[in-house]
Parts: sequence; structure tokens; C-alpha cells
Amino acid sequence: MPKLIKPLCLGICGLILCLTEFNPLYGQQMTSGAHTQRPIPYPVFYSPHYKMAIDKKTRTHKGEPGKNYWINRARYNIEATLAPETNILQANAELTYINQSPDTLEQLVLKLRQNLHQEGTIRNRPVDITGGITFTKVAVDGRALLSRNRRNKSGYAIIGTLMYVDLKYPLPPGEEAFLEFDWQFKIPEPKNPRMGQDGEVYFLGYWYPQFAVYDDVYGWDDEPYLGNGEFYMDFADYDVKITVPEGWIVAATGELQNPSKVLSDDVLRQLNLAKQVDTVITVVGRDKQFPGLSTKKSENGVLTWHFKASNSRDFAFGASERFNWDVIKAKTGNGKTTLVNSFYRWGTSSWSRSAEFAKFSLEYLSQAISPYPFSQLSIVEGIIPGGMEYPMITLIGGRRSNFTLFAVIFHEIAHMWFPMMVSQDEKNFTWMDEGLVTYFTNEGKDAFFKTSKSWPFERDRYTRFAKKGMEVEISRHADRFPVFGMARRSAGYGKPALMLRVLKGILGEEKFNQTIQAYFTTWKGKHPYPYDFFNLVEKAYGEDMDWFWTPMIYETWHVDQAILSVDTSGSKTNILISDKGLIPLPVFLRLTDTLNQHTELKLPVDMWLNGKRKYLTTFPKTGLKRIEIDPHRYYPDLDTTNNVWVKP
Repeated sequence: MPKLIKPLCLGICGLILCLTEFNPLYGQQMTSGAHTQRPIPYPVFYSPHYKMAIDKKTRTHKGEPGKNYWINRARYNIEATLAPETNILQANAELTYINQSPDTLEQLVLKLRQNLHQEGTIRNRPVDITGGITFTKVAVDGRALLSRNRRNKSGYAIIGTLMYVDLKYPLPPGEEAFLEFDWQFKIPEPKNPRMGQDGEVYFLGYWYPQFAVYDDVYGWDDEPYLGNGEFYMDFADYDVKITVPEGWIVAATGELQNPSKVLSDDVLRQLNLAKQVDTVITVVGRDKQFPGLSTKKSENGVLTWHFKASNSRDFAFGASERFNWDVIKAKTGNGKTTLVNSFYRWGTSSWSRSAEFAKFSLEYLSQAISPYPFSQLSIVEGIIPGGMEYPMITLIGGRRSNFTLFAVIFHEIAHMWFPMMVSQDEKNFTWMDEGLVTYFTNEGKDAFFKTSKSWPFERDRYTRFAKKGMEVEISRHADRFPVFGMARRSAGYGKPALMLRVLKGILGEEKFNQTIQAYFTTWKGKHPYPYDFFNLVEKAYGEDMDWFWTPMIYETWHVDQAILSVDTSGSKTNILISDKGLIPLPVFLRLTDTLNQHTELKLPVDMWLNGKRKYLTTFPKTGLKRIEIDPHRYYPDLDTTNNVWVKP
């Protein structure tokens, strides 16, 4: 159970550093000389802000929201026009901010993430410089505002990717503020991290002014967007109209409100057919990518697509006149179905199977976590080398094999649960989002391809990197990972997924699955912090687990259990176990006798929490021919060569 204050890692950690020396083999602190006393993991401490949330009863020690929990909301009404001939997006919006907090707000904070592309903006990855957002109107409650840079005492201020808007009157609890914006920007080219255009495919992410999160722990999240770290967002209702040239197909968050006004009669018939069959239907093929065949024709050469999304974390869209459009129905549980849409350019490697991959992913995750609640899911091919998730829509680039395309599709679709429904703070706690998703991706790959290769690959990749001594702690802020190398991937994705697999071993498969499902159900539509996850898991485990969280999350310690010796000379079998690493974990043993009968034992973690490195356990029988540590391979053990004893 986390304690009251999270200190800087100086006191106990500093003491450990003074008493130990660095072992380059493991990249962790190992005891020096003949000193065999191991360090005991220090407690996990609540931050002062989180402790205040506990006191205010918005959080609890049980990993559940408190009786006074709240979350602010918003409404976005946006009209946008995409002009491919100039690569300009023009838009206007009416935004409503709903203050459901107990606090009176003196100002509002908005994220202008498109200003990542403005010259002079601080960033931690290269991007296309396009000038960022240009505003022609900013108004609050019908009152036009000017930039504070023009020497007026109130108004709005833009600092990089942040906008601070002054309110004429403070916004009390339960009241709403009404904002209006007109803006435009040049759509950047493909070298950008999560959106842009390549002349054929346009994908618009972080394209509109969005209210920053104001939460019950820290208040305003006014950290800038630097490029690497992803997003922390509130939930809102969206009503969005997007104008594009006729013949262009638009995929977006939410549900299309006017299909009969933008889609051709033939496409509408094909969509209706897709709802009735269980096979992939090509709604728009290579031979139909023309006005009148894919879309309606219009007198002025443009069509306006109208989308709505309720309780959504964000809104993104893709558009192209080159899209093939495949559709298949997915069964998401409780007798409900969802239409899976795949938009891709003809001939892109493996994308002919993309709808099939997405259907499997959606159905698997709906069963493993919770039924997917939305009426559609769209996957879009193009412009970026990897993948990026937005609510109800993903962007996936690159020519891929069946295996790699399936893996990225599954990964991005898993984000529909984390963080699109459980809205975790990805910037500060990347592992809460990417770790859970990577865990399910490994499970999903093995289920689809009917193999058991994903976890050995994940474990080997991690242990090879860990032995180089270049790890950083899982708890590190997303914008503070090393720029190059595997540290970000390891700490944000791979090691947290392996940590969850360790938890699965400790809790047992059934209880672990129930715990993850309970975490989702408890925090759906809310903002959990790591302490909430810790407390909820400990509730399932029944005991304090700081011995687990500290070395896994806040340090770069490792697992290295070993069988030192086996004595079968008497009437019993004496097994001497050693823990050569620093992460204390229960020891799982499988004992096999000469008749190939197995006995499995679990030695509790308490034996390592007294500073000792060796433990002698006695088995009341002899006649064993093989003893193995961690037979189900739950642990990312750095050296498995000493995990098996075989009778000479």
C-alpha cells in the first residue's frame, strides 16, 4: 500500500548506491565483495497532491474513485474544410467547457498541439515546420479576445503548444464557458509523428484547440506537447462537419450522420450488405474511386461529411481519393456488432487482410477486457512508419508482412480501451497505457497465429537490452526518455508488459484477468493514476505489494533466480535457492520424478524480504530427476542457465 509522500530517490537509494558497485553484466547495483545482504525495496509513497485527493475523498486506498470524484467535460462543434490543392485546413469551432469540479476557475487552458510545427517551439523530435496554427478569431462568451502580446492586460496568451484564455468572470462549479475560434494551418508532410499528408492520404490528428485536462489531483495539465510524449485528454461530445472534394472518402471518429448525402447509392447498398454477412465486403474498390461511383457528385465540387461522437477522448479523421474501402462485421459481445472499416491504397502489402485482422482484434479484446461499445472502428493506411491511435480510428503506415501488420493493427485497436476509454495520463505514465496494450498484443498475436513465440521474443529482447546496463526506470516521464536507442521502447512498452505477465504468475491467470477487467470497469470514463492501479491490484492480492512496485516501476532492478544445489542423499530432497537479482519475487518450482509425475510448489516472497539471498527448502520425497524454476516462464530472468537441475 503506497504511503504518504513520494520522496526523491536520495535517502535509501543513495545509501544503496554508497554501499554497492555497478555490475556491467546486469546493469544494476550488485553488492560488493563478500557482502551478501540484499537491499530491501523501499515503500511506494503517495505524492502530496494524491494524498490531498485522498483527503478530499476523490480517490480511495482501494484503487477506486471516491464518493466525491469528478471529471470535467466539454462539447465541440467544428466545421473544417480540407483543400488538397494548397494543403491548407481551415476551420471554425464553438466550444463549451463544463466545470464539474468543486473549484472556481480563473482561466481556461487549451492545447494547440499543431504548434509543434511552429518555428521556435520546443520539441524533442524533428518535424516539418509549417508555421503552426493561425487564429483569426478567439472569443469567450461572445466577447472577442486579443493576444496579451499586444499589451492588453487580459485576453489570451499562446506559449508554444499551450493557450491560456482569460475569463471575464471566474467560472464557478456547475457553470459553462462558451468559446469560439476561427483558424487555419498548413498540413505537415509525412515525417511527422502522428498526422500529416503525403499528397494522397491526409490524416488530421491534434488539429483543433482542445481543452486541457483539469483533474482532481494536479488541476490543470499545462505541460507542452514536445512530440515524443503522447496525450492526456478529457471526454467530450463532438459534432464535426468536414468538407472535402467530391470523390474523396473520409474516415473519422464517431458515426457518419449523412451517408445518403455523401455516398453513392452503390456504396450504400454494399454497406447495408456488410451488416448482414460475415465476410469482408469491398465497398469501394480500385475501379470505383471516382465521383458518382464512390461518392455523390456535387454542383460545387465538394461534399460535407457530418460526424458525431459522444463521450469521446478526441476526434481525428483521414481523407483520400485513393482509398480502397473494405468492411466486415465484428461481434463485440452482448449480442451487439460493430462495423470494421479498412481504408488503404490498392496494392499496399498485406492490407487486403487488414479488415480480417481488425475483426479478430476487436472480438478478442471485447472478450478479454470489455465489449467494444461503439458502432464502428476504422483503420487507415498511410504516411507514418508506425501506428497511432485515436478514438474509433487508427493510423498505420508502412509496407508490412501479415505478421507485422496484424501486430500493429491489434496494438492500435487495443488502445481503444487504454487510454480511449480508461483515460490514463500517457505523458507522465506511459507504462499504464503502452504496457497494458503491449501485454494484450503479445497475447493476441499468439492467439491469432496459434503460436507461443511472442513472450519468449519479448523476454529475450528485454534481457539482451538489460544486460547492456542502459535501462531507464519505467516511471520516467515520456518526454525524458533517451532520444536514441531502445530505452523508451523497453521502459514504456516491453518491460511493463513483462511486469504484467509476472503479475499474472503471482495472482494466477483467473484472478489476474478478473483484476484487469475490474480496473477497466472501475476507471472507464475516468482518470486513474498509478497508485489507483497499485491499490486495486493489492486488493486482489490481499497484501501490500510495495516489494513488487518499487523495483519494477521506480528502479531498474532485475530478476535472477537460481538453483544453487540439490541434496538427495537422505530421505528428503534439500533444494538451495539463490536470488542473485534485486527484484524479490515468489519462487515457482516444478519437481519431476522418475515416473514423469510433476509437483509444482510456490515459495512465498517473504523469504527475500529479510535481506537474505539464499533459501533452503525441503521436499519430503526423493527420486526426483529434474527441478525447474519458473516452469511457465512468467519471469524475465536474466540468466536461465541456472534455473534447471537435472539428476546426474
